Amino acid sequence: MKQPHFFIALSLPESMKELLFAQCEKVKDTIPFQRWVHKEDYHITMAFLGSVPEGKAKECMKILEDRVAQCSSFSLVLSGLGMFGDKSSPRILWYKTDYEEKLMKLQSIVKQVCLDTGFILDEKPFKPHITLARKFSGVTPLSEDLWREADHLVNKTSYFTTNQITLFRTHLDRTPKYESVYTIKLQH
Repeated sequence: MKQPHFFIALSLPESMKELLFAQCEKVKDTIPFQRWVHKEDYHITMAFLGSVPEGKAKECMKILEDRVAQCSSFSLVLSGLGMFGDKSSPRILWYKTDYEEKLMKLQSIVKQVCLDTGFILDEKPFKPHITLARKFSGVTPLSEDLWREADHLVNKTSYFTTNQITLFRTHLDRTPKYESVYTIKLQH
């Protein structure tokens, strides 16, 4: 039997998930994508662990829990849409976050704990974002005008307080796809 995939992420409060879902509803008719992320699956990935034994992933979280014991919750500001891939046919539509030192420090701790416990992580620099949709499906390439129109439909300065790190298991055959397996609460 194939092992499930796991990743460590910042969980979002329900109020932010609702707001993001409403933003997506505004944008769907302007820029079409094949798959829109279920609102319960919104998160900010900090480390993708891949297909690993659940026990190893949980052990990593136990070590991480000790290392972040003194970390406190913090606020993040969402500042508009972004995309990965070709601008005329993007692979991923996402919401970007403003730079936040506490988030960068926390991700650095997560990364180091993962490396220390034997995980091999992606070498790309951490770019915090919340994935909204995958695979552009427009009949014509996405134009700059259409992109600006979509970006104008969303709130530019939404913010929320994040207070937990979660280990998620991926279920490709379910909706929502991500199951919380282990949660670490940050101090208030």
